[in-house]
Amino acid sequence: MGQESAKMLNRLNIPQENRIKMTTEFTKIFKVPVGNTQELTAYCEHLDRKRRQGAANCHRWLDSA
Repeated sequence: MGQESAKMLNRLNIPQENRIKMTTEFTKIFKVPVGNTQELTAYCEHLDRKRRQGAANCHRWLDSA
């Protein structure tokens, strides 16, 4: 991995084991919009959705850093 790639991944602040699982099993983990829970909430509010479908996975994989 190049130095720039390593810097970018560190800025994401996602644990390495989560990054590896997310890149190898992304479509198994996420079948709905993806982002941290704050972004998911804003997305659902924008679309006037009452449920944040996939919030548990977003929290588990993206907010746990």
